[in-house]
Amino acid sequence: MRKSRRAPKLHANPASTIVFDNVTPVLIASSHENQDRSHYATQTPLVKRSKKSPYALRSPLSSTVRETSEHTLQSDAASNDAHSKQSANVELFSDSDTFFGLPSKVRELLKENRGIEKLFDWQCECLTLPSLKQSKNLIYSLPTSGGKTLVAEILVLQQLLLHQKDVICIFPFVSIVQEKVQQLIPFANELDFIVEEYAGSRGQIPPKNRRKNTVFIGTIEKIHILVNSLIEMHALNKIGLVVIDELHMVGERGGRGCNLEFLITKIRHCSPITQLVGMSATLSNINDLAQFMDAEVYTNSFRPVKLAEFVKLSDDIYEYHHGEENPFIFNRKVSFGYSQQQVFKDPDHIVGLVSEVIPDFSCLVFCQSKKNCENVCLMICNFMPSSLKSVKYEQRQALLEELESDADGKLCEVLRKCIPFGVAYHHSGLTMDERKAIEDAYLRGTICLLCCTSTLAAGVNLPAKRVIVRSPYVGASFISKTQYKQMIGRAGRTGFGVPGESFLIINKPNDKNKVESLLSETVEKCSSNLLDVGSTGLKNMILSVVGLKVCTSLSDLKDFMKLTLAAVQNKGCCNLEEHLNELVVIGLIQTKDEDEFEEPQFEVTSLGAACYKSSVPLDAVKFVYEELRDASTHLVVSSHLHLLYLCVPREIALDFTPDWNTYLKNFGSLDGRCLEVASMLGVSEQMLVQKSTGLLKRARSTEMDYVLSKFYLSLMLYELMKPTNIWLVSDIFSVTRGVTQNLLSSASSFCFHLVKFTECLSEFWALHELFSKLQGRLNFTVNQDLVPLMEIPKVKYGRAKQLLNAGYKNLTLIANADAAAMSSAIDKLPLVVAREIINGARFILTERLDSLKDEIEELSKIPSFKTLNETLSGSPVI
Repeated sequence: MRKSRRAPKLHANPASTIVFDNVTPVLIASSHENQDRSHYATQTPLVKRSKKSPYALRSPLSSTVRETSEHTLQSDAASNDAHSKQSANVELFSDSDTFFGLPSKVRELLKENRGIEKLFDWQCECLTLPSLKQSKNLIYSLPTSGGKTLVAEILVLQQLLLHQKDVICIFPFVSIVQEKVQQLIPFANELDFIVEEYAGSRGQIPPKNRRKNTVFIGTIEKIHILVNSLIEMHALNKIGLVVIDELHMVGERGGRGCNLEFLITKIRHCSPITQLVGMSATLSNINDLAQFMDAEVYTNSFRPVKLAEFVKLSDDIYEYHHGEENPFIFNRKVSFGYSQQQVFKDPDHIVGLVSEVIPDFSCLVFCQSKKNCENVCLMICNFMPSSLKSVKYEQRQALLEELESDADGKLCEVLRKCIPFGVAYHHSGLTMDERKAIEDAYLRGTICLLCCTSTLAAGVNLPAKRVIVRSPYVGASFISKTQYKQMIGRAGRTGFGVPGESFLIINKPNDKNKVESLLSETVEKCSSNLLDVGSTGLKNMILSVVGLKVCTSLSDLKDFMKLTLAAVQNKGCCNLEEHLNELVVIGLIQTKDEDEFEEPQFEVTSLGAACYKSSVPLDAVKFVYEELRDASTHLVVSSHLHLLYLCVPREIALDFTPDWNTYLKNFGSLDGRCLEVASMLGVSEQMLVQKSTGLLKRARSTEMDYVLSKFYLSLMLYELMKPTNIWLVSDIFSVTRGVTQNLLSSASSFCFHLVKFTECLSEFWALHELFSKLQGRLNFTVNQDLVPLMEIPKVKYGRAKQLLNAGYKNLTLIANADAAAMSSAIDKLPLVVAREIINGARFILTERLDSLKDEIEELSKIPSFKTLNETLSGSPVI
């Protein structure tokens, strides 16, 4: 590593000064408070498609990606001059009546709801590509924060408003789906289209047939179920455009990548007129994906604000310069004036690095684990000056009150101590209400520092001035290039107007070489996992396409296989016949009794149909079926407990170990109805005594442990059905609130799958009715008066109670409310949030009204009684 020819200063606020008083670093805050950062959330995702003539589907094996042709545009805006030129932007609000063919109202809505008045040059260039005008498939790739989402949204609006086609948008996580639904609601209210959420237990299958055009926004798994239903209805060609965010996830292991791969393949095969648009950060093998999707490619290295990357090794900080022979340039030696105690407590100088930017700017600190997030929060606040509590004092007190209200007076002690300093943590251990409240507070500037796990990097948009990666490890694994890029991509995102900074801290000298390799290497290749050893991806694909009658023979399957990414990447031979026969053996596929075909024809059995329509994992379908079969003959209906037991996903129960002493204590207080379920399942007090004393450790029965764990989890769900909250249930069962929240979300989602599974099997008709009723209860385990209010996006338990207490008892009252009056009536409710709540209520009521109109229209097609009677009798009625 060499010394820099220049020593650039880090961007500490000039109005803030760090003073170390004895053992405590004191940050003297500037007189002005943080500006609201809500407008920093980068422009959101969605898409378009022009009117498109049907074209023959070309096999990707014969397709070529025209890298240097006029259709593949690659621009380089890496230099600072290019950054300046792009930042000049293109004015949106000209005298023209249209905006990329859209009504001028779209421009007004972008300005009003997003604060967006200009587009970057690359966005205009991309939106006017000949390939888009010709409705060709497109992949566009830019660094994180380049503004990819806004392009997608404009394309979506073009499709909905100009071409009168429905749109599907696929996002990787439930939190992002909910964020995008919320962001589109103001546009839907004004521009007269429908937004439907398909995530968790939400989303109607099959979808309603509507007069208005609809954008379906969902996760990979739920959109897969939606697409299957559209194929069955022969309605997939009504989808004009499918947008895939984070396209690189097609290479993710664990099933999701396979799911996305054959979802895209099915759409291409069954509806070649549907346009596919994929977006992603930089990809090292984008040509493979382009060939797979038969897509044009647009790439650009533009980033709206510069990102400076730093590496900290011991007391030395180096700036990393990509492409140079010796890229590590010495920047400075840390000189925070730490006392001996501080060096012992904070050897990585996290407090000093954080203090350079907060409270006037935001900062993210990525940590290795959930516990480490909380410990770092406490450590930072222990060394921060008490004067920092005076910054945004009222807003932070309001946040504490909101969190307590959501949890009926409960509050994490770490958050209680840290939030007054503007510090909080963000990981999966938070409840959904807590997570949303903290995210909103961070975007408003109430919270200026988040200590978080790596999952935040791929989740909702929470940008920062500075990002600190506390260790080059995620858990016990060394960080990947993709993970690193996602983390530092949060720094300096659109809206800040100042450069972003990232600091990667090397804790161990032995990791220095690994970090050098990490920074210099390209992003990992996106590779198909469809044919991986041990993967059920290929079997799932075969079952699905046979069930949908897309393929009915071995030769059909071979042709379909040619359209996959695995085929593009020459992943080697796959014995389709062997996998097909395995599905026949386990009773999911059978041979048709038809002689007119030259080769055997296949179809799914009833169980096979239940499996692919419900998306129950292939390796779990046997267990699910057997549990339902046993329950159908011995179901205890005196309470919800037995049904809740069936709703606990198998993988959750297998990974969970109860606290046996707590289990024994709670078992002793069960009433007769619960004990009846326990007896039917084979769970006894004697067994729990042996478990709690360790007598059964050696004679461990894996299947019995599974039943014990699953029953314990079902007791937690049973308790949640009562007027209670996640905190109280977590205390009763000696688990963290994050475990309880995850259980509730997983059970609610799995109940949705069970509804579809039992619908396909007539023997489970009674269970189908019961699961259908139970699903609504799992979605909202609260006072039923609050349920209608909690259907509004952004309204959680605590906010619903506030609305109810203020007299806003139903959606109609909220939809007709005045935002200023609502903000005044509810203590510390920001005006902007009041507007969002009102917009959400209006959207729901408008959607319901449209549904009623659609029903009336269908009913109006029924012949009048006289005409019907004439038809039946064969003679006119006198």
